[in-house]
Amino acid sequence: MNNIEKIANEYISKELFPGCCMLIGNREGEVYKAKFGTIDGEKEVQYNTLYDLASLTKIVGTLPAVLLLLGNGEIDLEDDIKKYLPVNWENITIRNLLTHTSGIPPYSMAYKYLSKEDLIQEIYRTEFLQVPNYEIKYSCLNFILLKKIVDTVTGDHVKFVTENVYKPLKMDDTVYSPGEAENIAPTSVRNGKRLIGMPDDELAFYIGGISGNAGLFSTLDDLSKYCREILSPRIVFTKSIIEMSSKNWTENIQGNPKKGLGWSLFEPLSPCGPSFSGKSFGHTGFTGTFIWIDPVKEVYIVILTNKCFYKRHEAIAEMRTFRRRISTRLLWSYERGDFYE
Repeated sequence: MNNIEKIANEYISKELFPGCCMLIGNREGEVYKAKFGTIDGEKEVQYNTLYDLASLTKIVGTLPAVLLLLGNGEIDLEDDIKKYLPVNWENITIRNLLTHTSGIPPYSMAYKYLSKEDLIQEIYRTEFLQVPNYEIKYSCLNFILLKKIVDTVTGDHVKFVTENVYKPLKMDDTVYSPGEAENIAPTSVRNGKRLIGMPDDELAFYIGGISGNAGLFSTLDDLSKYCREILSPRIVFTKSIIEMSSKNWTENIQGNPKKGLGWSLFEPLSPCGPSFSGKSFGHTGFTGTFIWIDPVKEVYIVILTNKCFYKRHEAIAEMRTFRRRISTRLLWSYERGDFYE
């Protein structure tokens, strides 16, 4: 446990982030959690501090809504997205969006010159890089489109996921773009103002704060509840729907890491480090957030930081190293029984 604190404080002193919180849990609940440093150089990190999840929005906000619609039979993985959206692309399916095999570009810079509504229309008109199913190419646009599909089917994605996922799991602090408040970890500076309660991601920010790729805020404890439900479905999901989402859907498609439905699957260079099982899966967020779930070892990890407070693109490699080191140490201590002493 001293090593966990040592690693966290090492990266705080390097100004990778001003502070962080983390936990490891199993099917029964949280086994160990800790918090270090501050959210802004002054205010201490709390276990209920709200963090900008960035791309964890994809698998905590967008994916659960899609999985529920799949499980309910309201949509199908092989549905052409033209059935739900005003696009002209041919043969792009919901599965392609979930597995990042659509061929759509990773991002759009149109936020620099278009209004919110025009930006969405521009995304609908985006020319894709290659034909579907050719290559795994991670794209925020895939999940912006998935959120729009959920809107089309349910009438309101946010209401749907809140009522059917967050409320049943008692994830009471999980919310899109909460606005400024005392206990929110700030991220970068945009237009001369520190971002507090609005997404660090540019597309999510200029779309209005509610997007399929980013924009969700949550806490350590809420994400623990979500990960425990994924590890051991009891309240919202079923075992079969989680197994479906976490299996390898891209085995015969070039590119890495291999993908489940939304999830990144384990490989030796995964952000969890090399010690987790080959059946494990998870996701990262650009702001320094991270979850990883291992159904074989029956554990999950949540790590939250506000890396973008100091640096954005310059700190990606260093953040990856931190995640691998701290995740490996958390699992090591868990398996040795250190947390039970």
